[in-house]
Amino acid sequence: MTRALPDREELTAVRAMARRGELAEAGRRAVALRDRAPAVSLAWGEAAHLCGSIAFEQGRIEEAERHFEEALGIARAEGDDALVARATTNLGSIAHLRGKDTLALSLYRCALIAWRGLGDAAGVAQVSHNLALVFREQGDLGAAATAATRAVRAARASGDTALEGTVRLGNVEQALAEGALGRATAELDHARRCAEAARDGLGQAEAARLEGAIALAEGRFATAVRRAGLGQRRALRLGGLQCAAECAELAFRASLMLRRVRSAQRFYHSAALGYARLSAGPALRRLETRSPT
Repeated sequence: MTRALPDREELTAVRAMARRGELAEAGRRAVALRDRAPAVSLAWGEAAHLCGSIAFEQGRIEEAERHFEEALGIARAEGDDALVARATTNLGSIAHLRGKDTLALSLYRCALIAWRGLGDAAGVAQVSHNLALVFREQGDLGAAATAATRAVRAARASGDTALEGTVRLGNVEQALAEGALGRATAELDHARRCAEAARDGLGQAEAARLEGAIALAEGRFATAVRRAGLGQRRALRLGGLQCAAECAELAFRASLMLRRVRSAQRFYHSAALGYARLSAGPALRRLETRSPT
């Protein structure tokens, strides 16, 4: 195996492009990076991981999984602990999406140990945010709150504004789960400012969805439909399939409350199609329990 090193400048540029939501062009440049790298090299592994990250955002989950596993194998062989941690974190996200939460938690905890060992605040923030999401869905709000607090603290330490926005969005979800609507609104304002400052297009789409979620919790159903619909349109424009599906599900729920049958059916089918493409079995089953037909 060759020690050919990755093109750090181009990797950074492509990651920034993907974060802004320019997924199609980022994907093309990531593939070009991979194709230029020597086969079975660290440079190839870094580029493959980047291809996987973009594929994941676009909903090509099996392709993403293949890239992450390839990157993980190369990282282990080369002794690159940071790439091992990144690939492990993302494989955990795929496991969670598929409803394999025991596996997801195991992978996330392994990654957390690795990120702490590396002293990488951004990695700790991301994986702690992911852990909080799983705990929250399992109903363990105490563990979720602990992980979410750690995520915010680490994101601040990293100096990564977009990442802080992401973990603040997780705090909105946490506050909603606890019924703390005032805190949810305050966290959303902070998250939105971070996303705008970082030009994080998908973060802004997610912020629109969560504004709709707050409106739904407050009984402002028409506002919930409008904000979730805006988030869906933004996410689809950027190629963010999971965000778009979650926005559509929220708009469907709010439309049901308004007894707008056609609107509910349209959003339901959009969400169902998105979750099916993502192989997101738990989300699809949750949606189907509320089927309008």
